[in-house]
Amino acid sequence: MGFDDLAAEQVRVNGADLWVRRGGSGPPCLLLHGYPETGETWRHVVPALLPHRTVYVPDHRGWGRSATPGGGPYTARGMLEDAVALIEKLSLGPLDLVGHDWGAGVVLGIIVSRPELVRRAVNLNMGFRRFVKSAPLHFYFFALPFLPELAFRFANDPCVRFLFRWWGARQEAFPEEWLRFYAEAHGQPVSRKATIAYYRSIRPLRMRRRGRGGAAADRMKRVPVPYRVIYGEADRVSPLQNARWMMEDLEGVDLVTLPGIGHFPQEEAPEETARLIVEFLGGSGLTYSINTAPRHNGKKSQ
Repeated sequence: MGFDDLAAEQVRVNGADLWVRRGGSGPPCLLLHGYPETGETWRHVVPALLPHRTVYVPDHRGWGRSATPGGGPYTARGMLEDAVALIEKLSLGPLDLVGHDWGAGVVLGIIVSRPELVRRAVNLNMGFRRFVKSAPLHFYFFALPFLPELAFRFANDPCVRFLFRWWGARQEAFPEEWLRFYAEAHGQPVSRKATIAYYRSIRPLRMRRRGRGGAAADRMKRVPVPYRVIYGEADRVSPLQNARWMMEDLEGVDLVTLPGIGHFPQEEAPEETARLIVEFLGGSGLTYSINTAPRHNGKKSQ
């Protein structure tokens, strides 16, 4: 069984219909994607988890198959609230969490605000309190008026491709069909609107003063659940220095770094990333297969 064999349905939470894939057997595990991707970013990891976990793979509100009209508002807090509502609606807690980029921020938010929902957690390329301010330049770009809207309206495809070239270290990990898939998913008007609104909601200039995790995260000194962070050492947008600062500021983190890997370990080093996730969550007898062909716009065959 592979990623394309997962069942899929829309689950309504907080007034939005989230597209959620599910399958496998065993305790629940929720995998949360980041930007500029969709739930398909986990296509290499899911097959390794299926013998050990029942996986749930949503597209965030406004992205992928969850890009439904009228689905806003799109805020960082709202993304966290959607994930918590999904866990509670499907009665999944306590469960395992796996996140990347925006999804990793949600995982950390759940750990901070609702640790009773979490059994174990794995994040990819996620720091904690301090981050290199000059690296995530897209934070500041999205905060500009008008320009992001114009860029994505008239040059969506080259913009998305540029992000993968900038953030990824192993360009061969992103074949043409997958770059096209992500660009088409991002090019939906709702997705473009959601992207800009999400980034504007985090207020990067305020983050420079307060730190990334907000007041509650800033007070946390030790992770209250078993927590592994897998980090690509060649990440340009969330540099390894973020991980070094995390290890200084937060106790209880199991950090594993991957040399030569950029911002997308699940795509650039899928076998090793899948092994590290399954190992930490408690699986054994790792099986692995690669899903090479994308489904158009995240849609499963009906």
